[in-house]
Amino acid sequence: MALSQLTAQFAQRGAMLLSGQIDMLLASYAFPLPVFLEERLLLVRSQDQARAILDHVCGSLVDRGVARVRPKVTAVELPRAGRYRVWVDWHDGAIPSDASLLMQAIYYCRDTADGSRIEMVNCTRLTHPGLDRQIEAMALSA
Repeated sequence: MALSQLTAQFAQRGAMLLSGQIDMLLASYAFPLPVFLEERLLLVRSQDQARAILDHVCGSLVDRGVARVRPKVTAVELPRAGRYRVWVDWHDGAIPSDASLLMQAIYYCRDTADGSRIEMVNCTRLTHPGLDRQIEAMALSA
């Protein structure tokens, strides 16, 4: 898949998150979904659990004044057996700078008959103070 196509897919996912189209966003994930938040492993077991977490993330971003998120795909692994990794830096809608960085993540993807599915997320950097602990608490309480 071309870099421009991947960037467009992730941009669409970001727009779905901020516009509250969580159910549409969830269609691109496979469950159960392992999520690493800065080295802590969480297992998001269901779409219902993911919906609650993503609703919280959306609200948190909106509360911070983030009106648009912009993905920057920094690397893509060559696919092996239909699986590949995508490195993405997420920025708010501001002009690119370190100050606009929201999150850095590695997405573990698999090609399926229904399109690309995300099977695991490794969030290597999250710049929103406390959000990682809030997400962890939500995942553990389910």
